[in-house]
Amino acid sequence: MKEIKGIEHVCISVNNMDETLDFYINVIGCKLIDRFPLDWVNVELAHVEINGKILEFTYKSDTPRLRTDRWEVGHIAFNVSDINKVAENLSSVKNINFIDEKPNVVTDTLSTFFIEGPSGEVIEFMEYK
Repeated sequence: MKEIKGIEHVCISVNNMDETLDFYINVIGCKLIDRFPLDWVNVELAHVEINGKILEFTYKSDTPRLRTDRWEVGHIAFNVSDINKVAENLSSVKNINFIDEKPNVVTDTLSTFFIEGPSGEVIEFMEYK
């Protein structure tokens, strides 16, 4: 449809909002936009922004986060300027689970690697040359 301008945000269900925001703000470099409860459905929402792109996180204390195979759920992908530097920086962060041991050369112009975020969400880092 020509009326669709683009993606507003991607929403990820998380296990712990404090840990999630700490990771995305202090490790990834996102900026907190807002954080608030939706009392009528017992959900907490938060929005973060990085370079004009918005991520929304939801936390529901009485419902465990859905965990399925990483390819069924999808992932968040960040475009980076130096993939090796990103991998090096993340290697010093506690409790980071690297899905890929090191960046992989996918094509002559693309390298990528995956980690798990604080709630098990899959995060991809991509460098285009």
